[in-house]
Amino acid sequence: MIRQQLNVIGSSIGIALASLAVLPATAATQNIIAPPATTTPAPVTQAAPAVDDTARAATISRMQGVWKGTFRRYDAAGVLTETLPSEIHIRFSTDGKSTYQQTNMLTLANGTVQKIESTGVWDGRILRFSNARIDGWFAEVEADPTGLNSVLYVANKDGSGISMSEIITVAADGNSRIRSAQFSSGGKLLRRTLIEETRTSRDPGTK
Repeated sequence: MIRQQLNVIGSSIGIALASLAVLPATAATQNIIAPPATTTPAPVTQAAPAVDDTARAATISRMQGVWKGTFRRYDAAGVLTETLPSEIHIRFSTDGKSTYQQTNMLTLANGTVQKIESTGVWDGRILRFSNARIDGWFAEVEADPTGLNSVLYVANKDGSGISMSEIITVAADGNSRIRSAQFSSGGKLLRRTLIEETRTSRDPGTK
């Protein structure tokens, strides 16, 4: 009797397993094998902040033109080491891309002119630029309602770890400006440059 009952139980288990084997794979997976499925939320993306074209035009107006002046270089102890006449041409393209080009010309002590070209492009409210020696960016101080103060940061590409931070202040009439630059590496001051300039033309011309 007991053997007959065991045979019945075994037969019932066999039928149940056979029934499970012919179930659709999804039903078997959902009900018995796999844990409940989880859904990964889609990443949230934020739109880039809009750029006020009027504000950008004002920035360009404050920068563009020919600036002539003097670079005074000081060592870390504050001793004047060089005084160099300078002429800087800043121009923006009119092709709708707002690209930027700057030509620096410094007259060295031996009378030769050191010429450095840089190009850049707007990235939102930041002007990013580079040349063979450096990468850098320029931005106005947003907390300043006058728009007359801005900052500049430059990093050397030569592996020296030298970077330069500069504060620029433009006069209210837009025709003169002063700049204070400090060069550092590893948190140590290397030298400073103080610059005084007058805008002699709003037409940058070509150099």
